[in-house]
Amino acid sequence: MRSFATSEYGGVDNMRSFATSEYGGVDVDWLEDDNSHIFKFNVPGMKIEDVKVQIVEGQTLQVSGVRKDVMTARGYGTWHIKERPVGTFFRKFQLPGNVKIEGVTAFDEKGILVIIVPKIKRFVRNVPISLL
Repeated sequence: MRSFATSEYGGVDNMRSFATSEYGGVDVDWLEDDNSHIFKFNVPGMKIEDVKVQIVEGQTLQVSGVRKDVMTARGYGTWHIKERPVGTFFRKFQLPGNVKIEGVTAFDEKGILVIIVPKIKRFVRNVPISLL
């Protein structure tokens, strides 16, 4: 499901996602729950050292990497079909103001790069109203 609806995150223009490679970038899902923003990137077969996750100026999540074509580099014969993407990718997302940058975590889950950006807990304090 691809959604281009405008949201509190600024819609398509402010989500600023850009990908370059021979066949396209990496697919991503962005889910928000009560406690965090969860990003899932398809990176099957990639080494973790070939992927970089950065938070820029506390507002932008950047994920970049290189999907190497190991088979071609080793000179394995002639390709008849080659659909799996290779090359570099770069994805950039404007984060909302309610995130806790210090708590960001990232891990590989069977070829899925999962990035969890926790939300800041909002506390509400009731203010008593006195009679004048």
